[in-house]
Amino acid sequence: MNTMSSHRFEQISRFIHFVDNSKQKRRGQRGWNPLQKIKPFIDKMMSRFRLGYIIGQFLTVDESMIRYKGKQIKFVQYMPAKPIKHGIKVFCLCCAETGYMYGCWVYCGKENDRASPTEIIERLLAQDSDLLGRSNGRVLYTDNYYTSEELIRHMYAIYGMFVVGTMKLTKKLSRTSGDFAFHRLSGPARRSVGRGWVRWAQKKVTDGAGHLMYILQNTTWMDRQQVGVMHNWKVGPAGDCRTLRYDRERRERVPVTSHPIIPDYIRYMRGVDRCDQGMSAWDMTQKCGRWYLSIFYYKVNAALYNMRANVQHIVTEARSLLDIDLEQGYPNADPWHHYLTDNDGWFKWMCDLGLRLIEMGIKMDWHDITDDSKRPKWLRQLPFKPCECGVCFFCMNNLTGKYGQPEKEAPPSSTHGTKRGHPVEVASNEHAEFRERVSLYSVDCGVCVQQGRIRKPKGVERTSEHIVTSALGCPHSDCRRRSVCPEHWQEFQHHWDF
Repeated sequence: MNTMSSHRFEQISRFIHFVDNSKQKRRGQRGWNPLQKIKPFIDKMMSRFRLGYIIGQFLTVDESMIRYKGKQIKFVQYMPAKPIKHGIKVFCLCCAETGYMYGCWVYCGKENDRASPTEIIERLLAQDSDLLGRSNGRVLYTDNYYTSEELIRHMYAIYGMFVVGTMKLTKKLSRTSGDFAFHRLSGPARRSVGRGWVRWAQKKVTDGAGHLMYILQNTTWMDRQQVGVMHNWKVGPAGDCRTLRYDRERRERVPVTSHPIIPDYIRYMRGVDRCDQGMSAWDMTQKCGRWYLSIFYYKVNAALYNMRANVQHIVTEARSLLDIDLEQGYPNADPWHHYLTDNDGWFKWMCDLGLRLIEMGIKMDWHDITDDSKRPKWLRQLPFKPCECGVCFFCMNNLTGKYGQPEKEAPPSSTHGTKRGHPVEVASNEHAEFRERVSLYSVDCGVCVQQGRIRKPKGVERTSEHIVTSALGCPHSDCRRRSVCPEHWQEFQHHWDF
């Protein structure tokens, strides 16, 4: 409200640009990029994302969507299985535990980005050059679009990384060595085996010298539908592993026999979905027709979620180290703990972060807050509106209050009164003969308050028992610049201490 008017914000949004359009390449010229209007911003944000977090052992690769239905670009995608069906597709690499976005790649259509699933993952991992030397033992979770023997061999040979991914089951009778070991069961067969049916098959993968590299396992499991998983992580028999699944008849979660890789995949495959859910909870996207602004808002939302995910990870680690139970008073809890609550933690986080960002932005451009002549042009130029929140920059620096911006002391030489709209000079050692403006807004008459009158309730006709508001009064220091209504001005005693 006091930071910037809505018209000013709309003006900045209207003219916001990230590159100089006169220096951009035209389509067909060498070096042209379909994302050149937003590419520098994307690269800068992704470099900051990678510096702010050390990704854990478990990674997730999946697609995300940026809502956009315009006709300025040709690479708008339609994905009916996604909550956002029309928009710009983004391939994301996220931490499987926290959902922190570590890497992403905006897909620009088949004309500009022809890549196989293995090349897509390679491109995401190549954004961090240091990841190549410190990926041994990490586990990558994918869906059936990416999973293949080629991907598993490539990830293990180049990065020393394990892969767990689902497979799309088929009814093919002729099977090659690269196909999944199990075919899709028919309807009667699925009903006969029942829920919790598990089978697995293994294959040893060796290098050129015949040395064992890893064991590739294909696991199929029957839930409501048949599921196939190809993995080289947690290979072996199912044992007595069970996972909780919802039973429609009993209307509760019941333990179902499964393989250890099944609950592992359910837990760690939702990294990108968790990031999307966090960004959509308090989305700051503004409706616009420019495609590059849609990507800009998406990156800002990702930055906000990454900040909260980082805080959540740090506080959770500190809580586990100190063995603090947040439900029992938490006398020594981390001061950031209230941002982790499920009810309004995310709301508090967004409010406090917005206030601090506004404060830092004002301090960067307004070094002397006592000098209104140096107020930034993007800041509100009119007197600040009343505010009593006590937490914003203006309240904390006494720039506003219950009655708005405090009036500055009048010069000792003279004051100005008004009579029928004309300025009247009044000596500083004399009181005003006519009422003049002493407040920016109408406030309670001091004499009415002194007489014990009450404020007029809403919907009630005004009587002599109600307080009259006015912005006029006597500006003399003895009168404390309090307003006086017309009814009490004739009998007003200027030295009356009220």
